[in-house]
Amino acid sequence: MKRYALLIVIFLLLVIAASGFYINTTNRDQEPEGVAIEIFTKFSGQTLGLPTTEKETASENAGLDVLGPLWLKKTPQKKWWHDAVVYQIWPRSYYDTDGDGNGDLKGVTKKLDYLKALGITAIWLNPIFESNSTHGYDVIDYYQIEKDLGSMDDFEELITAAKTSGIKVILDLALNHVSNDHPWFIKSANKEPGYEDFFVWSETLPAGYGKAWSDQVDPQAVWHYVADNWAWKTTKTRKDWYYGAFDPSQPDLNFKNPAVIKEIEQLTKFWIDKGVDGFRLDAIRYIIEEGGIPLQADTAGTLNFWKHYSTYVKSINPDIFLVGEAFADSAIAARYFSNGRGLDAAFDFSFGLTVSDTLKTTTAITTDDTDTLNQHYQRMRETLWYNLYHKHQSSAPMYFFAKALNNHDIDRIHNHFSENHTLANIAAALLLTTPGTPFIYYGDEINMQQLMLGNDIYRRAPMQWNSHQNAGFSSAKTTWIDQPATDTQVPVPPQAVLKTTWETNWNTFSKRADYTVAQQENNPDSTLMFYQRLIALRQNDAVLKLPEKVMQYNHTGSALIVKYEVQNDSRWVILNLNPTAETTFNLPADIHGNHIDLLNKTDILLAQQLTLTAGELLILKPTQ
Repeated sequence: MKRYALLIVIFLLLVIAASGFYINTTNRDQEPEGVAIEIFTKFSGQTLGLPTTEKETASENAGLDVLGPLWLKKTPQKKWWHDAVVYQIWPRSYYDTDGDGNGDLKGVTKKLDYLKALGITAIWLNPIFESNSTHGYDVIDYYQIEKDLGSMDDFEELITAAKTSGIKVILDLALNHVSNDHPWFIKSANKEPGYEDFFVWSETLPAGYGKAWSDQVDPQAVWHYVADNWAWKTTKTRKDWYYGAFDPSQPDLNFKNPAVIKEIEQLTKFWIDKGVDGFRLDAIRYIIEEGGIPLQADTAGTLNFWKHYSTYVKSINPDIFLVGEAFADSAIAARYFSNGRGLDAAFDFSFGLTVSDTLKTTTAITTDDTDTLNQHYQRMRETLWYNLYHKHQSSAPMYFFAKALNNHDIDRIHNHFSENHTLANIAAALLLTTPGTPFIYYGDEINMQQLMLGNDIYRRAPMQWNSHQNAGFSSAKTTWIDQPATDTQVPVPPQAVLKTTWETNWNTFSKRADYTVAQQENNPDSTLMFYQRLIALRQNDAVLKLPEKVMQYNHTGSALIVKYEVQNDSRWVILNLNPTAETTFNLPADIHGNHIDLLNKTDILLAQQLTLTAGELLILKPTQ
């Protein structure tokens, strides 16, 4: 044990020294809802020197080093989200049923059969509450459906239809802040009785503050003077500073005020009573500030609030799923588990960025040198292993971490793959065969890319149903994405309006048919069909969903070999990370013998070596 502990310490020091992983807390000022932390993996081509197990040696496994084992904590009580495959929908871009150029709730309802056929068991709807922006994270009324998206009747119809289809519904709930047009803020700015302290006010500009995700002190980046910014909204012109972590248009609620917490509880219960199954909780790190930097994020008050909130929600319905957005390292996100008294899950953003960062380097390789290629793929394997290892070493169990390849705040992963669909399948395989609840961003299943990297509008572009006008998303002449920008908080191209940029690009895209549902659902070799088969396999395999033990085998070549175990049952996931060439490699001794390939439903006998074609995936169950 002493030797193992020493190896762990050495490993962590090597990671730091080699800068294998780092967090960049640069402010992305153009993010409308203010998500401002990017997590990167530094793919340097150097090995990490990961510790191998003391129980299994290289000599016993055909010269293969063994990483692990990691013994994963069991769930205290299995819940529906441990079995779920969640599909994230940007409703404004999914499907337009009334021809106004905006996707709507009726459009989501209409596409439930598609989602069910894909194998989706839960959907996460990005904000649907009344707002004056296209992104919806600045809520005006938590009790009303955004008029562009439909009505409360439409929402209730969706809930009923989703339950009939066996699909859970998760709402996106931004509680940290509201719109400056919200009645609460207007009343607070007017010092109306009962609302004076609904927000975080100060008569003078506080010192020591800055963006909560930065170490740069700049008080006016987060403190805003109401008389300068919003005097036209007030009658008494409250000449105070108010705190808005993300933007002057998004003032932070004061969660030290019991009246605010009561309002939050009431609106949460309202939607639970409507039949929702969970909430994706926005910006969970910034609820309660306890001073300037570094006391603006992840404070004791914030952690205590989420424990209180979870207790309240579970008192209404213990099966409500709470997943938090903590745009930070997984060790920070793990704090919100709070020894089982906090949230049910938090996103591991490092997973998707690790997959993206490692796979996109593959497209840049031009050498045929064997040693260089072997080093490259060894580094890839170790980087992927470190993602698991880091979560395993955190204060939360592995099942706490939800994972995705990208989302509405991150550039679409397929833009990095140079139209290599095999790389897309490799990414899907990593998403759906590693521990943790998988989230699929709409369009990932058909390799959707985006126009203009770094732009939120194009990260959230219309779903591509077919190759016709507007990609089959809408019958309108002009959709929301090409309409003049009226929301000053939305980042737009330099011409100040999007105009027909997206539509023109779509109509002139010669390969557009290849990136649509209509084309791929009729092609058994498409990424869409690969997702469908892999989801179906995962949903019927308890070992893949909640393994108790994980081991990885390092070797020369481009294959990833991972073994998952639950008691005496095991699964082998073997994946060729090379999207352009086959690989032949040695196998560990304990995989020799007869297996069923669960993905292809064939029998396979393994001996000392195995050859995989480019990007090929095997998921094996021993039969002897």
